[in-house]
Amino acid sequence: MNLSEIKLGDGVTLGDFCPETDPRDWILEPFAQDGYLWATNGKILVRIRIPKDCEYEEIEPGQGSSTPPKMSDIIKIPETDDLEWLPFPMYDGLTKTIDCFYCECPCCKGSDYIDYECPECGQEVERVCHRCDGDGHGGLDPDCETCKGTGKITAPADQIISGFKIAGDLCILISKLSDIEYTPNLTIGKSVFFRFDGGIGLAWLMR
Repeated sequence: MNLSEIKLGDGVTLGDFCPETDPRDWILEPFAQDGYLWATNGKILVRIRIPKDCEYEEIEPGQGSSTPPKMSDIIKIPETDDLEWLPFPMYDGLTKTIDCFYCECPCCKGSDYIDYECPECGQEVERVCHRCDGDGHGGLDPDCETCKGTGKITAPADQIISGFKIAGDLCILISKLSDIEYTPNLTIGKSVFFRFDGGIGLAWLMR
């Protein structure tokens, strides 16, 4: 079985928690480490136990774009039942207006990065685009069929859950998991801790 095809709930798979594109190769597909399967797109992370009928290869942690870091070192997940758990609220259907995903940023031309000359050493390096904050969008394409040349589209609004602000698209993805609950009295770094049938996860909070 392909790791990305492992079902986690109603119409959602482990691969749905990975991005379609990213400069880090290791993040594009689920991976096995420390006896668990992990999947993340940089905004949300899930961890499940490895199914018995699953063929996999443990990935040794390392550095660079091709190898994941040691997850247990950078994400301290508490193994405790002494927490209050509440049902994860369903997405309320509200929307917001955002920059069109399909119109390229005029600064980085959709690449997410720009060339930058370091004032200290004079070397030219690559850095995240300051205009689009690294998402490659935010331009205005008069021929775009999605936004009809407006540069704006409608997207799920951010959700406020027990004081936590979570991106609407993440809330929709989380709500597809089975028996999803979250704890209001614990954040791990800048993320909210949740659990579901078969695993646990973290959703990064909005600024």
